Amino acid sequence: MKTYAQVKTFLRNVLDTTGHERYSIYPGPELPDIPGEFIVATVYGGPGLALDGIEDDVGWQFRTVGNQNDYEGAESAANAIDIACISHRSDELIAGVHVSEIRRVGGAPTALTTDQAERTHFVCSYVASVELALPN
Repeated sequence: MKTYAQVKTFLRNVLDTTGHERYSIYPGPELPDIPGEFIVATVYGGPGLALDGIEDDVGWQFRTVGNQNDYEGAESAANAIDIACISHRSDELIAGVHVSEIRRVGGAPTALTTDQAERTHFVCSYVASVELALPN
């Protein structure tokens, strides 16, 4: 999960299979100025190369924004993503890329804020160990 496109593929699958298909997915760090439910996926500096340069550790933050006055919906979508991340098996490809591990950074999804539209925002961060694809 080194690119936004790979992460979006992963998130779309999680959301569609857990009953959260109504959530749209956007690249971060900026929040889109739209109504309704959405997820913002933001890449950030991870620890870098791992396993003597065989893998790259990439950091991601997922921000779940629910509908107006729907705390439980935002929480449920955040927890579905969290469960998919921490239960990822090393033999599963994500968008055709080998991801050996996804680790949570900090704790479980946490309510971050309630915006002016009375939508609750949940946030959680992860590090993914991804195969390194350097040109030969």
